[in-house]
Formats: sequence, C-alpha cells, structure tokens
Amino acid sequence: MQLSTEELAKLMDEAAAGSEEAARRLTERYGPFLRVAVRRWLHKRLRTQYDSVDFVQDVWASFFARGYDGEAFKHPAQLVNFLQLMARNKVVDACRQRLGKRSLLNRERSLEEAQRTHGLQLADRQPTPSQIVSGGEEWERFVQRQSPGCRKILARYGEGQDVETISRELGVTVRTVQRILQHALAKLKPAG
Repeated sequence: MQLSTEELAKLMDEAAAGSEEAARRLTERYGPFLRVAVRRWLHKRLRTQYDSVDFVQDVWASFFARGYDGEAFKHPAQLVNFLQLMARNKVVDACRQRLGKRSLLNRERSLEEAQRTHGLQLADRQPTPSQIVSGGEEWERFVQRQSPGCRKILARYGEGQDVETISRELGVTVRTVQRILQHALAKLKPAG
C-alpha cells in the first residue's frame, strides 16, 4: 500500500531530522520498488557477482546522505521514480566498470589488422596547405618548361578540365591529350 502525500511528507521530514524509525519505514515501504529496478537493469552475466540488496542499500545510503525533506517529492510516485532512477544509475555504473573495460579491450583492433581482416581502406592523408601551395608552384614551373602545345593542355588540365573538353577546345584528339598527360604525370611522380 502506498503512502498518501501527507504521510510521505511527514515520514520524509522525520527521516531528514534523523529518525531511524522513519528511515526504516521508508526503506520497508519503497525497498521492493528498488529491488525490481535493480533486477531489471543488472546484466545477466553480473547477477552471480553482485547481490541486488547491495545496490538497494547503496541507493538508500546516497538518498539519506543527501537529506531530502518532505517538500522534495510532491507525490509518492515521484519518490518511486527517483529511487528507481538512482538504482538504475548505480547498476549501469557497476556494469560499465565490470563489463565495459573488458569488452572494449576485446573489441579493440589495430588499423592494420582491420585492413587485413575486413578489407578496409583508410582514407589517404590530406595534404597540408603548404604542400598544396608548393605543389601548385611545382606544377606551374613544370608547365612553363613544356612546349607551347603541351603547355596549353597541361594548363587546362590543371584548371580541372576533363580530357574530352581539352580535346574539343584545342582541336586535338583525345588520345593525344591522354598521351601528353600520361607523359607529364610520369615525369612528376617522385622516384621510389
């Protein structure tokens, strides 16, 4: 049987004032709600390692240490919800401590292993702004050293035009543009 709002307020005030009898009555009345919450949230693998009563006692210890008075909860259902939330948080924390470290460590894999076993490809490292600038300057110097015909093709390619567009605009075959680009890109590749 639930307490009325007035009975709960009186009992809470007495417990806050240090009455052991009031604290005992609160724990007897609302302890079963805590046990249900603990059992609901306690992971199956941990039920042999933890006693639900320990969690219930931990919740009550935190609750009474805080010193809530009769004004804290307007209705008994609010107290039940609050206690169950405290129980859930304590159980979840214990589960994370006990299961979390081990299970995360068991799932941890190196990037190289992930590439080998799952065929994952890591994204290439993006160039830094200074690398882009120096690469652009190197490209400009390279283009300037080429013949005028090649220079036009390479300049348009450097602007992002595709092979077909370059071919059409300059009046040369697609194969010619491809050959010049392949030759130029081969010269630009670093040795090694």
